Amino acid sequence: MPLMAGRSPKEHLASLLALKESSTNALRNRENSQLEFKETFNIGSRAKYARTMASFANNRGGYIVFGVEPSPHRLKGVSSDRFDALEPAQLSEFLNTHFSPELSWEVDSVEVFGVGLGYIFTHEAREKPMIAITNSGDAVKSGDVYFRYNAQSSVIRYPELRGIIEDRVAREREAWLQHMRTIERVGATNVSILDTVHGKLFGAGAPFLIDEKLLRQLKFIGRGRFSESEGAPTLRVLGKVQPVSGLEKEIPVPVGIHAEDLITAFLAQRDLDQAQAKAYLREATYQPTPFLPLHYFARLSQLTIAEAQKVVEQSQSASASQKKRIVRRLARDEMIAPMGAIAESPRQSSRAGIEAALSSAKTEAQKRSVLLGALRRDPRILAESVSTLPVARLSEAVTHLTPRQLADHAAGILELLLSVFANRFQGLSPIERTAFRKAVAFCDENLRDH
Repeated sequence: MPLMAGRSPKEHLASLLALKESSTNALRNRENSQLEFKETFNIGSRAKYARTMASFANNRGGYIVFGVEPSPHRLKGVSSDRFDALEPAQLSEFLNTHFSPELSWEVDSVEVFGVGLGYIFTHEAREKPMIAITNSGDAVKSGDVYFRYNAQSSVIRYPELRGIIEDRVAREREAWLQHMRTIERVGATNVSILDTVHGKLFGAGAPFLIDEKLLRQLKFIGRGRFSESEGAPTLRVLGKVQPVSGLEKEIPVPVGIHAEDLITAFLAQRDLDQAQAKAYLREATYQPTPFLPLHYFARLSQLTIAEAQKVVEQSQSASASQKKRIVRRLARDEMIAPMGAIAESPRQSSRAGIEAALSSAKTEAQKRSVLLGALRRDPRILAESVSTLPVARLSEAVTHLTPRQLADHAAGILELLLSVFANRFQGLSPIERTAFRKAVAFCDENLRDH
């Protein structure tokens, strides 16, 4: 039951449900690997819903449909007062607390055969497996991976888990093979690697620097038309770097900016023009995580909060829940809270002292405290230890800074996080990545006025 191209989840669900012959309210559909029916909606059952959502995400995505009686599946309708009272932020907080990486989902209602139903649609996860990280009664157990089997959500079995792992490895292998085929076609001596974070181009010879002003003007176009006779100059990298004629006109790119691009642009404090910043803000709605820098792009766009929210609401993204959370975060109705506890620990003022204190710390709280102390004094102390820093504890420590402390050391903290992002992020676990993204979002919302 793949989501049909060009259709929203609501349109797809409405077309999917069908009545039995000679019946006015009994569905022909049965529960399956992408469809589950519930008679009523109750926020108190969110742990069970979350388990089902995670199982959908680890398979091909799917719907929990509310307002359908158990076998036979008769259309009953869902209480609009109760279902409409569902606050996405409340369910999102529960999901983010209990699962990693973040689930991509949306909630809405649909009228089918004259009956109003509610639904939660969960997208297939980009990063599998989706793992439970916190217990919630008997429904969710830390460390479990849930998978949707026909009409049942249960702990994943070995064949399916192996399939997820092999698929992930195969995708990475194919990406490397594509790179190798490109290098073979062009020639190893004619290929360079562009580090867009630090502005260096590595080739056959020594790396050379690209001027920061030029780096900020580089645009990577996923879709569009190019003209070789008109338009502004651009760069083509085919063995040599040479000026050529460029874009016929600037073309909005609906897809192509990723969460990593948003994070890099903020941490590097890229001086985007108004149109670019607005595009970055809009593209945040297409990402699988709400923990992204937003205020920075709104400020560069020279938009008021209300105007920035309107840009988000008018986005063509199918994820209604993502847009709602971004709107709330822009209004500061949903902010990053300090993560983890802090314990007393001796203050250290040198790299060696900090490394020794981290090594001897017996609790996670003590590690956070050591790192928090360094961030408050001079985050540059930690720069040389990026390769060995506990990223999750560092990220958590950042969220314990006061707005004034963050503002006083903003340049050093952003530079430190940028170095961690460039050198460590790809090797982090899903839980560590979530903590890091939250730290970045925390900096963004607390530096909004600085």
